[in-house]
Amino acid sequence: MQTFYWNGTSWPSTIQWVGAFLDTLLGSSGNSWLPGVGDYDKRLLSTLDRPARPETLYKIFSDVAAYFESEDTLQVFDAAYDDAQWVVLEWLEATKLFRRFQDHNPYDNDKCSVARFAHRARVFYNVVQGRFNTSLCGGGLTWNPALATYKNAITNELFISSSIAMYLYFPGDSNTDPYPSPDYYPLTNVTLPMLPVVQAHDPNYLQTAIKAYDWFKSHNFTNAQGLIVDGFHISKGQTTCDERNEMVYTYNQGVVLSGLRNLWDATGKVSYLVDAYALIDTAINATGWNAKTVVEAALWSGLGRNGIMEDYCDAPATCTQDAQIFKGIYFEHLGRFCELLPTNVSLIPGLTNIASPALAASHASKCRSYLPWVEHNARAAICTHNENGIIGGWWGANLSNHSQNTALYRAATLPSGSEDIRNQPWLLDRDPWAFAVLATATSILADTVSLDSSKRGLCYVKGENAADDAIWDNANGTLTWYYNYQAQPTSGIDDRLQFVPMLWGTNGQNSGFYKNVKGFIDGGRKIEYVLGFNEPDGCSNGGSCINPQVAASTWRTEIEPLKELGVRLGAPAVTGSPQGFTWLENFFAACDGGCTADFIPVHWYGNFEGLASHMGQVNASYPNQTMWITEFGLPQQSAAATTEFFNQSLSYFDRTPFVTHYSWFGAFRADVSNVGPNSALLTSKGQLTNMGASYVGLTEAEAAKASSASSTATIAGWSMFVVAAMFWILA
Repeated sequence: MQTFYWNGTSWPSTIQWVGAFLDTLLGSSGNSWLPGVGDYDKRLLSTLDRPARPETLYKIFSDVAAYFESEDTLQVFDAAYDDAQWVVLEWLEATKLFRRFQDHNPYDNDKCSVARFAHRARVFYNVVQGRFNTSLCGGGLTWNPALATYKNAITNELFISSSIAMYLYFPGDSNTDPYPSPDYYPLTNVTLPMLPVVQAHDPNYLQTAIKAYDWFKSHNFTNAQGLIVDGFHISKGQTTCDERNEMVYTYNQGVVLSGLRNLWDATGKVSYLVDAYALIDTAINATGWNAKTVVEAALWSGLGRNGIMEDYCDAPATCTQDAQIFKGIYFEHLGRFCELLPTNVSLIPGLTNIASPALAASHASKCRSYLPWVEHNARAAICTHNENGIIGGWWGANLSNHSQNTALYRAATLPSGSEDIRNQPWLLDRDPWAFAVLATATSILADTVSLDSSKRGLCYVKGENAADDAIWDNANGTLTWYYNYQAQPTSGIDDRLQFVPMLWGTNGQNSGFYKNVKGFIDGGRKIEYVLGFNEPDGCSNGGSCINPQVAASTWRTEIEPLKELGVRLGAPAVTGSPQGFTWLENFFAACDGGCTADFIPVHWYGNFEGLASHMGQVNASYPNQTMWITEFGLPQQSAAATTEFFNQSLSYFDRTPFVTHYSWFGAFRADVSNVGPNSALLTSKGQLTNMGASYVGLTEAEAAKASSASSTATIAGWSMFVVAAMFWILA
């Protein structure tokens, strides 16, 4: 994690809540050097292996402190309620770590780190504090305030765990600043109420945790197997949780475990431990661990097979970054639950409980019984590592005689009555997730003001009507970048749009690409990115048809040196077909480490479900890379179908952190569109379509004004001039 993904200040390829969990894991690894009792007794440091302690612990201290400065608190602060609570647990873990090792920590001589960490935990806990709403479902937290009410497992498990952790580990805070960052008010113009002063071990946190767990336990969150399902909707006109989403995820089985352990520490009630044992036994059994025969063990058991934990998205390789971390979360919280119960020194003297010898022995024995299963999963996970030591997401692949590539024939059928929103996030734009169902194409387009439309760019195709270029110049700031399949910018496009050069193809000879791009930079033009070859695996429909070895050789001389000039490099943009994956694998193999792409461009022509699945496969194949969707569309379909695809795609890209740029293939007139007239952003007369106006962020009146810039141009013909005969692309 720290060797491969950490860059010194952050894990740049992760989304924010995953970064918060990784930081929690980092702090937890430091805390694991100490026994699980006598939380702040510095004398216990003497039990450590002294030679290894300084190097290991000081590196952890340094990295945790560095991430505090680089964490994007603005993004996660206004996200869903589960996201905020990952940050709470993150900085409580860091607070615990730094307090434990304060005498030995060079980064905390003035105790300022503990105060800052604790304050951040409190600011984010304040996001959910008081959100326990009894008017719907009798209590619980909704998942995302931007969506229709959905009382889901993870948000409420986190509420249990974060509330009891605040009671035990929060050291108090006199800082009343409510903002996650000094930039919050200037950027949002939102004034937040000041926070009250809070003392350590505030009993309100304990009562909140108890109330939250009582509600969770009483609301039928488990299926017939005893596995925790994802959550509940509320039918129209109802106030009870009456529509259950039967989807099962591995992390939903684990996060509550740490909360139950801490509830025992705080109350001494053995029932919390008993409930946790039942959940653990259910999860283990649902992996096929206790199957009577090898054949039975190999069958899907609800949470895996062959005794190995598995999410539904693992075998088909459709896991988003969210789901890729789920199993790790489960085992982290299982480990926290199974820490030894204290028998002599309580976790927090004077506050928490001591176990009887019999209870402590029983707990230790029960947790030891899990060890063979844990080791079995650890061995399976380790066996999936690649040549860089990176462990695969599908831990059971080897026992299924398969690689980490897509294995659709091994994919388990989703539970009846389930929706997999974690790996099919486009579902969130539909009923019952969205606040309202948009009924018409016009209303759909009106609602596509993106969460992050700054990602949006122009896939520019030069036509015979040069005046059309003025339309893109009047894009109201929504378009921020463009490319034109060439190394030279288009003279008719305003420099306000950032130009991204492309080396379209190569015959193995020196193309002058490096020289041209360097010349732009030396001349003062801002060039931040370049794109590699266009569909090199295709030899028709605009593909550049390049041998992977030739492409690798050209990359090393024409593209890779641009990195020294501060330019970020886009990998070759292969087609969306299986041969595209093969070509890209062969390309990187031929590079032999000499081609360091910073992001993966993607092309897709097909339905939305296929697009999302393809992106999932790309993300699984290149998990450390961001993604640009440089061509996408739904060719030759009806206006309604194209509009729906357009809306779903833009919303999905804007919601997806690893997608940083995208460009619709359709910046031309309808009468010359080779992907169908309904995909074009301009009418045959050069006016913005409704879809075109939405894409460039203009109102109807603004669109008419922008389109008038090209209305006087003489239409010279019905065909489009395609530069270098390379633009008519259907993957």
